This record gives sequence, C-alpha cells and structure tokens, in this order.
Amino acid sequence: MNTNKDNLIQTASDALFRAYQEHSVCEPIRNLIGDTDLQKAYEIQSSLNTSMAKLNNGNAVIGRKIGVTAFAGQKSFGISEPVFGTLFQNMELDNNVEVGFEEFYSPKVEVEIAFIMKKSITSPVSTAQLVQAIDYVAPAIEIVGSRMNWDVKITDMVADNMGASHFVLGHNFKRLDKVDLINCQMQLCNKKEKIAEGIGSICLGSPLNSLRWLANRLAIIGNPLSAGETIISGSLAPMLPIQAGSHLEAHIEGLGEVKISLSKE
Repeated sequence: MNTNKDNLIQTASDALFRAYQEHSVCEPIRNLIGDTDLQKAYEIQSSLNTSMAKLNNGNAVIGRKIGVTAFAGQKSFGISEPVFGTLFQNMELDNNVEVGFEEFYSPKVEVEIAFIMKKSITSPVSTAQLVQAIDYVAPAIEIVGSRMNWDVKITDMVADNMGASHFVLGHNFKRLDKVDLINCQMQLCNKKEKIAEGIGSICLGSPLNSLRWLANRLAIIGNPLSAGETIISGSLAPMLPIQAGSHLEAHIEGLGEVKISLSKE
C-alpha cells in the first residue's frame, strides 16, 4: 500500500469537500500533485465524490458532465481530449425557477446539449450503437463553480469534479433524429440581452462525438454510463461569469428554451 499517496489523495479531497460545505476557497490542488498528473486528479475527484454521495443521507449519481470539449480550450490546458465529472441529485434545479445566489460559489454559466440515456454502455461503442442507446436530447444550462476561485490548471479542474455545481434541463425533450446537433444555433440572454452565442459543432465537432468519447472512456475504466443517466456534453460557447440578479434564458435551435434566475437574496 502506498500510504503517502493515499494520504495525499485524502488530504486533497478533504480540502475540496470542506470548501464545498463552507462555500470557501481552498489552495490549488496542483500544489499537491502538480499540473499534469491527471490520474491523481481523477483519484482525488473519486474520493471527493465518495463524500458528495453521502450528503443528505444519500446523494445519488444521476449523470456525468464533459468538459473542455472545444479544441481551443484543450490547447490552452495542454491536453488532447476532454475531461469529465459526475452529476449528483442535489445539483439538478428546476427549469424557470429563481434560486438564491448564495447557493453558488464563483459561478459561471455554460449552455449545453444534454443526453438522457436509454441503455447502459458497458463496452466501447460505434456511433451507430451509441445512437441506439440514447433516449432523448434536451437543452441545458450548467452553473459551474470553482473551489479555487478559478485559479486553476487542468489538474485542479479535474480534482474539483470539473467544477460541477448545478444544472437545469429544459422541458422540450426531443428524439435524436429531430435535432441537427452539428449546426444548431445557440443564444444565451441575461435579462433579455444577448450575452453569448454558439453552435453545436463547437463541442468536439458534434455533441455526439463528445458523448461517444465519454461512453467509451468510462467503459474502458469500468465506470460505465447507465440507463437513465443525464449527460451534459460540453459548452456551446465560452463560459461566462454571472452575478446575483441574473435572469438567464438559453435557446438552442430545435430544442427550445431553458431558464434560471439567480436572486439577490
């Protein structure tokens, strides 16, 4: 047993979990593991998620998130593929509701296409096989947070469960063949003023490419996607900081709207 390594993983995950509970800032995790060791970063993420799963007498895993799906973002982080995190039950918010700003920490917003899985994927799949495993697609807003106040490298992000904080699904679920995932246009507005726009192809060429990457990666490491899980596949535009009083409304062509408001109280 590598006791020193185990202690390092636990120390890092404890610091992140404490910051999560206290809405405080912790030191960058790269100070412990460096800024290139993704294996250790994922081990810290796994340990953190074990603690997250115990919240509220049982905080179920309901999906996954994929990050750094834009090629420019991968280049800036010095990686050649996306990264992933886990979505828990307490992260999902209702569409078109107002939430107190104090629920978030260093929040930024992303607009994504979400996939709801119909079948589990336990071994690597082709694109055709993947399509058969998808139940619906839906528009999503993700609120991303950073327990290191965005003083981050890629190992910090991965260890911090890819900044998973909260997400909202729109109510307009569609079958896959009803949406042009590559060419669909996205607009994000705050108080009716457009603050971002994008297109499906920004996400690894297609959100379906992003999902296939995740499905195959997780199948290989023995942590496969399960039927019923929600996968948010990667941002369709660069993430933006948000403030108390924001009223966010995103529209994805072919999928409709998804909304959330952040109150000042």
